[in-house]
Amino acid sequence: MLLLKKTSKWLVYQGKAKSNYFNVLLKRESVGSTYIGNGTALIHGKYDEESLPASLSIIRLGKKVKWDEEHDVSMLLNFIPTDEKKADFAVLFKRIGKSIDNTEFWEKIISSDAVTMAKLFNEEFNL
Repeated sequence: MLLLKKTSKWLVYQGKAKSNYFNVLLKRESVGSTYIGNGTALIHGKYDEESLPASLSIIRLGKKVKWDEEHDVSMLLNFIPTDEKKADFAVLFKRIGKSIDNTEFWEKIISSDAVTMAKLFNEEFNL
């Protein structure tokens, strides 16, 4: 998956992941698609890197990209949980899962600037 490769390189460049993160993402994606709905994939994997902080990255793509056989995506949510923060991420996963059918919210997210997007996420998910 070219998109996962580019995303992992960007996350490494940003200091949010180690150089093996592409393999981590591929391993998770081989279990099943991380597409969650409304043009969004929630990419993640088991990633036990003690030297990195837990992070959530929101990656808005410039256009829709083929994700799997059935779906296109225009946004990726990337979670890098640590053992210390995995309970927090589990709560966030559940909150996102409950809101994925809220098309109005996701359309606002896709069309917002970065500051507004962060504000909307904070309000919707109590970050």
